[in-house]
Amino acid sequence: MSGSLFDFALYFFHNAKELVARGSGPYFYLPKIEHHLEARLWNDVFNFAQTYISMPLGIIRATVLIETLPAAFQMEEILFELRHHSSGLNCGRWDYIFSFIKKRRMDKSAIFPDRKDVTMEVGFMDAYVRLLIQTCHKYVDAPLLKINCLLSCYRRRVSAMGGMSAQIPIKGDEKANEVAMAKVRADKLREVKAGHDGTWIAHPLINKIAMDVFNEHMLGANQYHIRREEVVVSAADLWNSSVPGKITAQGVKDNISACVLHLPDLTSPRPDSCSLVHSPIAPPGSLGMAVFLSTSSWKTLRPQRLPAFSCGSGSSTRLASTAAIQSPLRMSKR
Repeated sequence: MSGSLFDFALYFFHNAKELVARGSGPYFYLPKIEHHLEARLWNDVFNFAQTYISMPLGIIRATVLIETLPAAFQMEEILFELRHHSSGLNCGRWDYIFSFIKKRRMDKSAIFPDRKDVTMEVGFMDAYVRLLIQTCHKYVDAPLLKINCLLSCYRRRVSAMGGMSAQIPIKGDEKANEVAMAKVRADKLREVKAGHDGTWIAHPLINKIAMDVFNEHMLGANQYHIRREEVVVSAADLWNSSVPGKITAQGVKDNISACVLHLPDLTSPRPDSCSLVHSPIAPPGSLGMAVFLSTSSWKTLRPQRLPAFSCGSGSSTRLASTAAIQSPLRMSKR
């Protein structure tokens, strides 16, 4: 059976009531979702699980990680399907870039430059971030709405979480560490000013930097008042593969190096095995990054053309078999 369903069932059955008794709750993180039908399946699972152990519906809260290109076209639908259990959406930058490359892997017009040039400020990444914040914070005054389903869909106000920065603390090199931490600080400042309600970090020592930035610029528990109503994101914006930069030999070498360093994680018998890769283009312990880098290098060396990928109802639905359950690291001031 699906490993995600198995893990969820064991964790929820043995821990849900105790978590609630301690003033917390069963909180989950749903990554790799590509289609709103996957969200519907998880909502059905949540409803069944709560009923089975006689807990009120809505006790479960789930944050969906938008880290696939198809999901970016269905954020509204995903939130609607999970409307009774949703805590919000999270920007998953690394796997989102990987998904973009994978879905357009045979398209010559979608070949990226070196990984260091594919930042959060490039067109398609900036577009999906702005759309995510707008989608999560969307709100229409109740008197304007006459239908309950529309009310639950548009009177939303759920968290729009930022993603992880690439940099981690560098031991033994104070100057290099200062440069890396300055990049983390700038990244978190970009997030909070864009309207995010919290963020993720890749290393515990980055927590203070992120907290300081959000405490200074987010003067409340969230930023739901930043609705980003001025944002207009089209399919072409999400599909935009124009990224300034060059493909260099050093960039290819960096990709290969990160992949080789991650090979022990792929073959280790320990499920929690995780290596630290001190690379300017890879976060620590990211198996997904190894796959992303290998795909990026393969595409650079072997571009071909394939019919355009179709987003929407025709996109592939892997349901829960590819979804992992993890706990979210939140930073909102609640």
